[in-house]
Amino acid sequence: MAGNRLDMKEIEEIRRLWKLGFTNRQIARASGGKIHRNTVNKYVLEFSTEESLSGKGVGLPAIDSDIGWPDAVDWEKIRSEYLRGVPLSILHDELFETGKVPVLYPGFWKQAQKRIALTEATMVRIFKAGERAEIDYADGIDILDPATGEIKRTELFVGVLCHSRYTFAEFTWTQPSQDFCNPM
Repeated sequence: MAGNRLDMKEIEEIRRLWKLGFTNRQIARASGGKIHRNTVNKYVLEFSTEESLSGKGVGLPAIDSDIGWPDAVDWEKIRSEYLRGVPLSILHDELFETGKVPVLYPGFWKQAQKRIALTEATMVRIFKAGERAEIDYADGIDILDPATGEIKRTELFVGVLCHSRYTFAEFTWTQPSQDFCNPM
């Protein structure tokens, strides 16, 4: 149930596997589905903090307090991975497990939003009203002529007024200028 702490036996098993070098994901799988990966992350963070405070030198790496953890992260590499389709949460988990990011996902996400563009660049074009229209043809639909039983192919004409983005579309038989000027 959410919000309940694990019993000591489960916590000690997480600690044992963590000390053996298992990743948080592997520890969660080893529990047979009883312990969620985020719960493992929470306990491993506690273990790391305890050991680094006790002076054993194990756990999260020491990060220079002047620069902080966000400055120690290679954000360009994260952006390129993200744009190739790797979810940001997976990137966070990998960095969290290696100790390069000492915060949970929401804090990492906020820093990522500030430091990198998580989308490809786009260009917005502004037009004056009535200044420009764009037109094109596309494949249409097949229409059955009931008199002859013949199937006729159509073309789809589409026109867009650039300022208002008002769209007009209609089917024509062909693409020559006579069909363009005199629709069906």
